[in-house]
Amino acid sequence: MKKRLILFLFTMLTTVAKADWSLSSDGVLTVTSDYSYEYQSFYPWYYSRSDIKSVVIADGVTSIGEGAFYGYSGLTSVEIPSSVTSIGLAAFSCSGLTSVEIPSSVTSIGNYAFYSCSGLTSVEISSSVTSIGDNAFTYCFGLTSVEIPSSVTSIGEAAFHCCSGLTLVEIPSSVTSIGSDAFSFCSGLKSIIVNAENKVYDSRDNCNAIIERTTNTLIVGCANTTIPSSVTSIGGGAFEHCIGLTSVEIPSSVTSIGNDAFLGCSGLTSVEIPAGVTSIGSEAFYGCSGLTSVTFNNAVPLSLEWGVFYVYNDSYVVSPNLKIYVPKDAVDTYKEAWSEYADIIFAIPTPTAVESIDAEKSQKVIKTIEDGKIVIIRDGVKYDVSGKKIDMK
Repeated sequence: MKKRLILFLFTMLTTVAKADWSLSSDGVLTVTSDYSYEYQSFYPWYYSRSDIKSVVIADGVTSIGEGAFYGYSGLTSVEIPSSVTSIGLAAFSCSGLTSVEIPSSVTSIGNYAFYSCSGLTSVEISSSVTSIGDNAFTYCFGLTSVEIPSSVTSIGEAAFHCCSGLTLVEIPSSVTSIGSDAFSFCSGLKSIIVNAENKVYDSRDNCNAIIERTTNTLIVGCANTTIPSSVTSIGGGAFEHCIGLTSVEIPSSVTSIGNDAFLGCSGLTSVEIPAGVTSIGSEAFYGCSGLTSVTFNNAVPLSLEWGVFYVYNDSYVVSPNLKIYVPKDAVDTYKEAWSEYADIIFAIPTPTAVESIDAEKSQKVIKTIEDGKIVIIRDGVKYDVSGKKIDMK
């Protein structure tokens, strides 16, 4: 009798559940009721996930539960009706998903909502959305553009982390909060624009960066960023993994460089640290494998956090091609303070110049040494010894 009762209850439960969802022979999952479970395996269609190719959420469903379709690699399309108001934590992680349209009824995109949807190339966010959660689009490598509507007030931590295909970011006037690493590792980013009406952030002087107004901290940069002279701090992870960055001029107004600020900028070859900088965070230039020259103008060495100029090569080591230049009278002091870098600390080369007149071209020519290299200056333009023009950026 007991076994019959259990069998009857199981049959009733599965029949009800099946009435709220169906999976066609061609892989279309239709969901007609709200489902929300703490664990993925509780979703009734979980064990059929490898057969699911598209999802149709029926009108009347109000939420997509956390983890509902997380890790469904065969899922290529999803239809979300205007009745849905929220997309839960890690709702989708579908490498085959290429596009998604978020309807006007949705007000928030949950944390990890589209995490690792690596095939996603476009996303349309409706003007009703007010928040984009932490890691919402992390590892969406294929995402090339995203329009953030003027309804959005907050962009979570690492929201677009590792969106390497993203080339343009426009921040509307409504945004008042941008989490750390929101656009870190976006190696393809070339243009950043903040709406001029934004009261919290700006991209002053067409600098191609996001700057926090009240603190003058540059929080997001890209390969084409020019740091304005009003910036006082370069925030943590501001240029993280910006592999297209080959040169950067840090203005004398800057007093601090945050953790991971230039981490992984492998194209960066030289940096001059202004005398006003009093702190450099941990791993600020970690993984900058192309870095050969860093010049410090401070008479007294500042305190360096761990791994500022390290790279990883089977183990954590000082960048092998790096030379650190400091004021001549302070070399010994620097070596004592920075013992881990003692072998690569040298005095800033004393410029020596030879002036002559190029009779044939009637131009003033100056030969000098900068960073240990011969530089030829002809009418204010610098050339190397091969005659190649030196970029003055």
